Amino acid sequence: TRTAVVTFSCGNNLEATVNVTVTGALGNQISVDDIYSATQGTEVETSGLVVGISEKSFVLSDETGYILVYRGEDATEAGAAIGDQVTLKGKVGKYGEMVQIVEPITITKTATGQDVEYPDTPTVINADNISTFDISKSSYIQMTGTYNASGEHHNIVIEGTQVQGSISYPVDDLGLSDLQGHNITVKGFFAGGNNSSFRNILVVDVDDLGEASIDAKTVQEVIDTPSGLVETSGTVMAICEQGYIIADNTAAIFVYKGSKWEPNVKIGNKVSVFGTRAEHNRGPQISSPTDEITDASTATPDYGTPVDLTAPESFSNYQFSKSEYVEYTGTLTSGKYVSVDDATMQGAFYHCVDDYSALNGKVVTVRGYIVSYYESDNNYPDAWNTIVVSVEAEPYVSAGNVTVDASATSATVQVSSNT
Repeated sequence: TRTAVVTFSCGNNLEATVNVTVTGALGNQISVDDIYSATQGTEVETSGLVVGISEKSFVLSDETGYILVYRGEDATEAGAAIGDQVTLKGKVGKYGEMVQIVEPITITKTATGQDVEYPDTPTVINADNISTFDISKSSYIQMTGTYNASGEHHNIVIEGTQVQGSISYPVDDLGLSDLQGHNITVKGFFAGGNNSSFRNILVVDVDDLGEASIDAKTVQEVIDTPSGLVETSGTVMAICEQGYIIADNTAAIFVYKGSKWEPNVKIGNKVSVFGTRAEHNRGPQISSPTDEITDASTATPDYGTPVDLTAPESFSNYQFSKSEYVEYTGTLTSGKYVSVDDATMQGAFYHCVDDYSALNGKVVTVRGYIVSYYESDNNYPDAWNTIVVSVEAEPYVSAGNVTVDASATSATVQVSSNT
């Protein structure tokens, strides 16, 4: 219940006073700011002005703030245009730490072509604050960095930080197709941080600052680069389901292509790679890459002598700082874990393309490239994630028992061997 007093004055000495008392429910619609304190899954109704769009979402604004309206992974358009006044219904959800409105959504346009004004001073996101600014709400922000598009990813590489900006499902009108490798300033609305590596922005304005100057580096120079866009070349040494190892005469590094990667290179190919120097679980890598095969040879590369980790103490105490060609021995379980006797660590086949489950329970010698350190839970030891080059077992033969019906005229025995 709320009260107020309205006074009407007429002339010098005439007044009429109205006491106002407001009671009852507020009604169905709530403000944008109220949505941020609502429980996830709550169905809400609100209204406001559309101030930004992507291919799968739009940003709604009222006098209390901004909120992202996400229409779903299968959406191909925003469902509204900048300048539309809309009323909508949807559920409260979260992406990372940011509250948003998620599908299913009923959108009703009440006006179109309304004027849209943006704040004169957006919050500038840079290397100093990209890891610490408020990611629980959508706000009007600005980023400056080098644009690097790779597949469905549209990243803004900010000098001096491993955390990247990522343009959220950009519309064609932004003109990004001609800006690969350019320094750009973008303004728009914070659209969530899916992990510690990315801060998404729904962009409404792009300013081209010109092509960035990027010199080719050796692989070791890439590893020594703390952050930023890099270009290098080398030989493909090993492949997994999420990328590949390249090496030159200075070092080796993992090129991370992502879970939707369909291999476009083969072991032995010579490639040039352009992407972002990143790090995952202590492992240096090149992320969001674009690559080109410069020599399609598939001759077996010269791997050299592996780092010998066959002793349990060597395996447990390995000082991992970059991908190296290593060798270790242990018992294979679950087709992908190698238990090294008396070691505090285990080996783990990292998104392996081959099935080694036939070797379960066998002592195997693994050669490959460690790409990251996996800190496990209490059920398993910590692990060295390894992109496999070869898995060799000691000579064995095994056969399964069979039960044969008296009336049968034949039976099949399953026998496996590596000899």
